[in-house]
Amino acid sequence: MSGQPFGDPKANPYQAPQFGGMPGDSPELLSQANSAFNLALGAMFVAFCCCGPIGLVMGVVAMNNAGSVLALASPGSEANSKASTAKILGIVAIVLGVIQMAGGVVSTVINSM
Repeated sequence: MSGQPFGDPKANPYQAPQFGGMPGDSPELLSQANSAFNLALGAMFVAFCCCGPIGLVMGVVAMNNAGSVLALASPGSEANSKASTAKILGIVAIVLGVIQMAGGVVSTVINSM
């Protein structure tokens, strides 16, 4: 017996304990990032297959949700990764919506001639 107390002798007893993952990686942020990701996927599907303007609006909402998560999530966390992917997919959905709307306008103009 060396007379040392139990535990790590170098640990600071007045420091708050460190539990869980990274400081900016909470379950709420991950849930918001997942919802932004799912909304962006839905926006891409709607913009490509059904209705361009609705997909465009959904893409803008997905980008806004992802931006709010990116402002709070710590870099390298799962929430940050999902939110940045959702932001990119939201941009793709906006581009698809604009292309489909432009295609509809061109189609209408050509058919009216």
